[in-house]
Amino acid sequence: MLEDYKSRCASVQLLDVNVCVTVNNVEGLTCGGLLSVGFAHGVTLQGNRDIMRDALISHLSSGECAVHARKNLPACASIMQTYIVGHVNPDRFVLRMCMLEAMSSGRIKSLPLKHLLRVMKVPFEGDMALPKLQKTLGRDWPVLLSDQQKTDVVKKFRQVTSSEALKMIVYSSCNARCSVSDGIEVPLGDIDTNLLKRPDRRIVEGKIVYPQWIDPQCVGPEVHVPYEALSDLLVAPEGVVVFDGQPSALMLCGACKSSLVKGRTPDLALANNMYLGDVPPELSGLSVVEEAMIARCRAKSWIVHLQEKDSAVGHVPNAQREMHGHIIVYPQEPEHAINILPPSIEEVVTPICVIFVGSSMPTKEWLCKHARPLVVRKERVFAALRWLHAHNPYYKDISINKTVLDGLEAEDVLPFHVEVLPCSQTRDVLTSRYDSMAQDGLLQADMDHAHSSDPFTTRDVFDTVVVTNVDPSAPSHVLCISKPTFFLGH
Repeated sequence: MLEDYKSRCASVQLLDVNVCVTVNNVEGLTCGGLLSVGFAHGVTLQGNRDIMRDALISHLSSGECAVHARKNLPACASIMQTYIVGHVNPDRFVLRMCMLEAMSSGRIKSLPLKHLLRVMKVPFEGDMALPKLQKTLGRDWPVLLSDQQKTDVVKKFRQVTSSEALKMIVYSSCNARCSVSDGIEVPLGDIDTNLLKRPDRRIVEGKIVYPQWIDPQCVGPEVHVPYEALSDLLVAPEGVVVFDGQPSALMLCGACKSSLVKGRTPDLALANNMYLGDVPPELSGLSVVEEAMIARCRAKSWIVHLQEKDSAVGHVPNAQREMHGHIIVYPQEPEHAINILPPSIEEVVTPICVIFVGSSMPTKEWLCKHARPLVVRKERVFAALRWLHAHNPYYKDISINKTVLDGLEAEDVLPFHVEVLPCSQTRDVLTSRYDSMAQDGLLQADMDHAHSSDPFTTRDVFDTVVVTNVDPSAPSHVLCISKPTFFLGH
């Protein structure tokens, strides 16, 4: 690698014998001698003899003499005048390269070279002979990048961070969203499209796989692929490659392609009972309390942490903003779940505990204005239950409890149990913001992130969900009742 520096140091004449003599002499100096040489070079040495020797070798090998020579330090000026001839104002880099080149090929002794390698943090074996040590120094020499290499690195960086490279696509089979570079374009003629047909249109061994894919008593999700040739396929239209106005290929992930090539419907394919449709407006933007009022299963407990707006603790940068952990859904057969929704107010508020950090008990008006995740809008709850009754087979037998809804205001806060804690900077840093949207600032950040104007838009705050007492071989439409959306708990 030393050849990389030949052009940089072409105008420099090296007196390598003198360089090696200098480093060799440092090895034999006493503590007093090291202090004297260090003073002449403008280097403050401290510690025992080994530490001072290593510091002086580091100064000599790093090219710092080129800097210190400008400060009229005699030893550094002598190095510049004696070792380098014919170079106008050599900089630290040039001096370092030239001195190290001399040390790797000159008359340096074994022990000083080992100290030099250790100072430069170059690994070597202790029993290496001098030629191998010098070869190690040359092998681990820092590589000097050419202008072309630098240009290529910058060009590649711009390519991988360009808008085109970061563009996202949708896989047609599993509806996953990934980068363009990860997608595989597969011509329609290379796969058996029957494997991607709707369950009630897919035929295996002469029989329809699932004649009643959609419950006849419920309104199913809208399934629309805007191409006649793919009318029976259950694929994401965004993942269909079109040529001359007609579908020609599908964008697939590696797993889906592998399954299709083997003649199997991919496990995560929409056609494998994994199609749920878009979240309807009636179910989007619900607060966590509103979701609890329409869920057929109950959360064990919640903790919602609220903070007075003017409290300084709310601005502590390392305060906890949310809880990450597990949700455990206890064994609960869906057919035995409650059939009257929403449940009584007492059932809704029993598992919820509100911890309010402030000087006094918050008023209902304060909660309505600042604790938006706790607010219930009865019209939204009623609309959500009506939609679920019409579209979700697990809700077709429920009865809507209008008595509970009629007892609520248009926007209401239920009578939760509220514990008031006095402000404590230390305690609040450890326990604050158990609810991810307790602060107005966090709420606004979430809304901006989701590009939504609905103040009830929430984040997913749990990274692991465990659902128990569910047959793992059950089809996805049976597992829909266990979707974690309806098991929110803090």
